[in-house]
Amino acid sequence: MASFTRLTLEQMETLSEIIFGLSITFSAIQFAFNPPTHIVDILSLVVEFAISFTVLVWIMITYIRVMRNLRHDRGAPVLLNVALLLCATVEPYLLYTVWLGTFQAPAPTAAQQLSDQLAAAAWAVDVGIMLIILGLLADRARRGSEGGPGDEFAQGIRSYSRWFYGCGVALGLTGFPVFWVFLYSGSFGNATTGTISPLIHLALILWIPIFIALGYGAYHYGRAIDRALERKPMPSPATATMPRDAG
Repeated sequence: MASFTRLTLEQMETLSEIIFGLSITFSAIQFAFNPPTHIVDILSLVVEFAISFTVLVWIMITYIRVMRNLRHDRGAPVLLNVALLLCATVEPYLLYTVWLGTFQAPAPTAAQQLSDQLAAAAWAVDVGIMLIILGLLADRARRGSEGGPGDEFAQGIRSYSRWFYGCGVALGLTGFPVFWVFLYSGSFGNATTGTISPLIHLALILWIPIFIALGYGAYHYGRAIDRALERKPMPSPATATMPRDAG
């Protein structure tokens, strides 16, 4: 484990960019696993890919933004990074499973419905964990650069991380069975254009306002952090990546 503590932030960022790229690629090639045969199915899978792509890219951009503020740190927070990358890797598969079960299963059995609900719960917990990890990384940046009660940067990071904590926990809570209440069941299309029989449960509906709140908070507090950074120069990269002392 000693060698892990010597990883630089640049090395961890490079690894993270590779993993995120592979995750997005996997999200795209999933079409080959279940080739669509109708126009409705094609459009449905395109929407699914767009959602997964947006989530992963937003997580990656936020991750890079947070890591840029860890330049004071001598080593990369390896365990948090590994956990984040693991969650990012499985996100496309979980969302793909949820999407197929919700929108492309004409008459799902009770066992299939339970499997789809478990996949939806796993996806909510998976993305919720990623948000909490981003909050932990942001909080680490705050602790390393806090300059006192009136430090605007530290206060902005604190609010930023707490917003991520709240949205991550809220998203994870939608994985509980109490939110597996079906709200709608219907059919669209016909035998020639494809059939979709969605069985949408409450958790999927709740994801929408949670992500809206997440986007608002990230933008609002991100702007506050940017304004604080303009008035408080951060440590230079050369200082941030100095090797550890031999002792």
